[in-house]
Amino acid sequence: MYSRRGRGGGVAIMVRNTLKSRQVTMKIPEYDTNTEAVLVEVILRNGSNMYIASVYLPPPAVVTSTLHKLVTTVPASSPFLLCGDFNLHHPLWALKGDEAPPDTAQKLLDITLDANLSLANEPGFTFARGPTERSCTDLTFQRFLTVECWTARVTIHSDHFLIKFSVRASHRNEIPPAAPVRRRHFYSWKKCDWDSFRNKMDSQLPNFDPRNIHRNIKAFTDCYYTALRRHFPRGMIKDGPIFWDREIIEAERYVETLKSIYLNMPSSAQLAAPNEAKDKYMDTVRQRLNTTFRHRLGKLSPGEHLSWKYISSRNRATIPLQTPFF
Repeated sequence: MYSRRGRGGGVAIMVRNTLKSRQVTMKIPEYDTNTEAVLVEVILRNGSNMYIASVYLPPPAVVTSTLHKLVTTVPASSPFLLCGDFNLHHPLWALKGDEAPPDTAQKLLDITLDANLSLANEPGFTFARGPTERSCTDLTFQRFLTVECWTARVTIHSDHFLIKFSVRASHRNEIPPAAPVRRRHFYSWKKCDWDSFRNKMDSQLPNFDPRNIHRNIKAFTDCYYTALRRHFPRGMIKDGPIFWDREIIEAERYVETLKSIYLNMPSSAQLAAPNEAKDKYMDTVRQRLNTTFRHRLGKLSPGEHLSWKYISSRNRATIPLQTPFF
């Protein structure tokens, strides 16, 4: 579920497919270009539900009636998780030295207090740019939920930190899935005996009886599964080549570590190390993409096109291509 408007890059909420969920319809007026929001209701197996909202207020942030409508749309008795980049400073969450809170920050605080929402952030900044610019504008609010292990981790490609936490319902230790996941069966189609399968169906399938359609369906289903089990060998999904292997993962973590050191002790000497490590990391990613691209091209039939696209950094590969893109 996502929402995107003109001024921002959009907000999204991804819900695991083992959970029943739906996007709560909330129409944002066309004139309100200061709010991007999406609201999702997650239905749990025990019959209860919880609401999750993702919000982005592009700078300069303005708290409009849309945000108030979003918060009041959620039933007052339901668990609620409100997350987003609000681009607002307030003594409740701002860092030492930030400016006095503007009226917009106080409006946000009033809306959350009226909805019985409490701040779940841990002390520290969630945004860092350059040697001195630090702030805490990425906020997590909770109601009738317990947010645990809240952390903000440095990322390579953004000035914003990656925020991670776990959620525990107030009356349970964990949130159960909406429904058990059915086990899928796989078959080795290249090893199937199609002729025997066809003969088995022709010999065992009874004549069609127009007077009893349900009996016909049951007879066909029983015959089909009997022939399937006898002539179709079971298969399995093999793990293919891992693109994001340990080498790239370790290189990414190394860059994050150096960047974190620089943010804690900013200096020109500390800045050179993460920049150099990031360049090497990006070279490794581009070379891996180039190898994968050539491998995929080698498997194509004449005139066939690639069935998937590559990320934008592929276009800036350091190794020149002999084969043009399709």
